[in-house]
Amino acid sequence: MKQWQSVLLLLFSVFLFACTDQEAADREALAKGELRESTKALVLDGSSEAAFNRSLEEATEHMTQLERDVFSVALLELMLDEVNRLDQALAQSQEDIEELPEMYEPFDGMTVGEVVAKAEALKQN
Repeated sequence: MKQWQSVLLLLFSVFLFACTDQEAADREALAKGELRESTKALVLDGSSEAAFNRSLEEATEHMTQLERDVFSVALLELMLDEVNRLDQALAQSQEDIEELPEMYEPFDGMTVGEVVAKAEALKQN
């Protein structure tokens, strides 16, 4: 076997091992009712309502039903918290309200994992 073939075979073996290791970790996370690492890394775009909806569709395409359920509940909890925060801020404001604040902006750039972690933190408070 030529040296470049040996190097290529070694690289391929390392890649397969890494994939197998990640697959096992993903299966273990799902068994515990947690999100897979690949799901946690999905990013939301809160720059506009359309962008937010598009990023949600793209993110949920890659999720299992369990992950969608966990994420949906977490996102709902955060959105309700954001509505309450905005409501309190607007109630305390003496200025006339010209337009409603952007509801999706706080989620811009957040990952699915951050959404779930932030919702869990809200439950602790």
